[in-house]
Amino acid sequence: MKLARKNLRIILVDDDENDYELLQAALSKAGFAHPIAYLRAGGIVQEYFKYTKATGSLAPHIMLLDINMPLIDGAHALKLLRKTSSFPKLPVIILSGGDDPAARRKVARQGIFRFLKKEIDNTNVISALDDVIAFYNHHKAGSSET
Repeated sequence: MKLARKNLRIILVDDDENDYELLQAALSKAGFAHPIAYLRAGGIVQEYFKYTKATGSLAPHIMLLDINMPLIDGAHALKLLRKTSSFPKLPVIILSGGDDPAARRKVARQGIFRFLKKEIDNTNVISALDDVIAFYNHHKAGSSET
C-alpha cells in the first residue's frame, strides 16, 4: 500500500498538550486523516511500543518527539526506543523549542530523520512528514522491484 497523508500513522511524545492540539489541528487541515497517538511523557515510549508489538496493533510510521520534557527527555526516550529491537529504524522527528547544538548532536548520533524547531503553524512538521512519506514510498517501490 502506498503511504499518503490520509493513512500516515503518527505518534507524538510531548508533555505540552497545547502543542498536541495545535499539531492535530494543523495536520487535520492539511489532510492527515489518522488521529495522532499521543503520549505525554518520554518514559512510556518503550512500553507503548512493547504493547503495540504484543497486541499486534498497527505501529506508527513515524514518531514526533519533543526534546525537552521533565524526568525522561526526548534524547533518553529515543535511546530507549532504539533498544526496542522491533522498532530500531522508526523514523523520528525531534521537536525543540530552541536550537541547542549539543542536543542536536546528541540525538543525531541515535539516528533521527530530522531536528525541527517548534513553530505555531507546524508547516515545517508537515513538510518533514511529506518527506517521510516520499522516502517510505521510494524505499518500498525500490524493494518491490528487486
